[in-house]
Amino acid sequence: MIANEQDVNLKGGHKMFKSEWRYLFQHKMMLVVLIAIALIPAIYCFIYLSSMWDTYGKMDDLPVAIVNHDQSVTYHGNHITIGKNLTQNLDKSNSLDFHHVSAKTASRRLRQGKYYMVLTIPKDFSKTATTILTATPQKMNLYFKFNSGQNFIASKMTTGAATAIKAKVSTQVTKLDATVVLKALHQATNGMAKAANGGQSLANGAKKLTTGESQMASGTASMSAGIDKLIAGNNSLISGNTTMTNGFNQLKDHSAALTTGLAQIQTGLTQLAQKTPTLAQGTLKLNQLAQSMQKQLTSGTFNQKQLAAESAALTTGLQSLTSGSQAIDTGSSKLLAGSSALNSGLTTYTNGVNALATGNQAIGHGLDEVQTNLPALQSGTERLSTGTSALANGSQQILQGSQTLSGSLTAAVKKLSVIHTNEENASALATPVHEVTSDIAKIPNNGTGMAPFAIAIGLYVGGIALGTMYEAFLPYKKPRHALTWWASKASVIGSVGLLQAILLNWSLTSGNHLHVVSQGAFFGTILLGSLLFLSLIFCLRLLLGGFGTWLVSIVLVLQLAGSGGLYPTYLVNSFAKAINAWLPMTYLIDALRSLISTHQSIVNNVWIMIALIVGFNLAMILRFRIGLHQSFVEIETNEDDN
Repeated sequence: MIANEQDVNLKGGHKMFKSEWRYLFQHKMMLVVLIAIALIPAIYCFIYLSSMWDTYGKMDDLPVAIVNHDQSVTYHGNHITIGKNLTQNLDKSNSLDFHHVSAKTASRRLRQGKYYMVLTIPKDFSKTATTILTATPQKMNLYFKFNSGQNFIASKMTTGAATAIKAKVSTQVTKLDATVVLKALHQATNGMAKAANGGQSLANGAKKLTTGESQMASGTASMSAGIDKLIAGNNSLISGNTTMTNGFNQLKDHSAALTTGLAQIQTGLTQLAQKTPTLAQGTLKLNQLAQSMQKQLTSGTFNQKQLAAESAALTTGLQSLTSGSQAIDTGSSKLLAGSSALNSGLTTYTNGVNALATGNQAIGHGLDEVQTNLPALQSGTERLSTGTSALANGSQQILQGSQTLSGSLTAAVKKLSVIHTNEENASALATPVHEVTSDIAKIPNNGTGMAPFAIAIGLYVGGIALGTMYEAFLPYKKPRHALTWWASKASVIGSVGLLQAILLNWSLTSGNHLHVVSQGAFFGTILLGSLLFLSLIFCLRLLLGGFGTWLVSIVLVLQLAGSGGLYPTYLVNSFAKAINAWLPMTYLIDALRSLISTHQSIVNNVWIMIALIVGFNLAMILRFRIGLHQSFVEIETNEDDN
């Protein structure tokens, strides 16, 4: 019996299995719906992931602005245009989509969300780069302005790009300064090489100077020995000459007396010569008288008168003789005096001549010694001359080497003097570029940046849940007018939408402490978003039935991919870019961003959302109007079949 019951159950289960599948194949639409539902995960992953598959690889499509005010400068003979070089390098790179615009245009489009960053290069950027190695290094500032509120992830990307740009410029500036340093060091090296050559010349000159000094010392020693002997001979010569001079002086002093004595002798001799005949005559006469008188005396024949006369004559002769004798005596005295003076002068003269002879002899000896030592003196002089020449050559080389060394070192110092090595220079060289950032819509945290996208998704998911749980078509009383039928359903759906907005607004502002520009505008925008998605979801379900329910999920995927809530539309694929403007979530997200961060006008977004809400509800009213021509039973049956 138990076996029979099991067989019955198996047969019954088999019949139920067949009936289910038979129904599906009999109702092709339901089979399509089931297949479509099975496709939802694949469609979701494919569309959503495809839209942001390589967002970082598409950063070259992210628009940013460059405002270049930099002015070129000349630095160590180099034409420096860092700003121009930077813009050219950025254009060639694939980092971002750079646009060269004016400061006014860049600021306006940044506020409008058309640019995600503005890079401003100041006019003194290149000039500041030349101060890094000076005594007063200055900061090189690059000014980055962001609009984080437009897209939080994009702001992170542009911030990373700004850091990369700063690194590129820092590398460029460091390379420039390193080139200057290496150039200065190269020139200093050349100067040092010249200094080394000058030092070698200096060494060679010093070597020659040493050799010359040795030769000079040897020659000086030989010359000194000869000079000593020459001095000794010269001293003997001077001594003999002095003695001879003294003799000459004495001879000169006594020559006058000698001359006077000779004159007196000459005078005396003259007088003596003059008186001698007279004396001789007188003597002769005296002798004759004496003889005469003698004869007379002897003979006794003389007379008195004759005797008297002869006596008188004798007396006169004696007087003349006496006078002549006196003259002779006087002359003899003068002759004696002159002879004495002559003798004295001759003695002095003899002494002087002897002294002169001695001096001449000493001079002769001195000259002999000089003559003897002249070869040594000449040899010493030649050595001295050779040493002096070597000394002169060495001194000249030393001078030239010193000048070369001094000039090279001076040039090296001048080249190196431009390089300062203070702590400030080291810091400036390590980080030459500083990024000065500003944000026109600063986002305090990741939650604030993601809030618009999260709010939109939350409202759409809430609409899906309500559409699944609430019957939006079947009335609980037979309707008479399409508008009242719509109003009855819309009152419930709208009330849920209002409650969603109230709870969501409270949770964000009170729970998450989200800061918004205007609480009223923020709440109104959330309410519009809630009504927009509810209208869209129920419109699709009313118009398309089960397929519409499936399509609601597909629309969610499309909006996640193309609304620009997560990544900027510039970074998504072409399909997501194409559908962006056709997605209701795009306008809700833009409006919420404006109220949370960007502070832009939301009027256009609000009018578009209102227009969509009105359009979806008009379509639902039309569907209800069509439903009035169907019996309630038919409608209910049709709904069951669906």
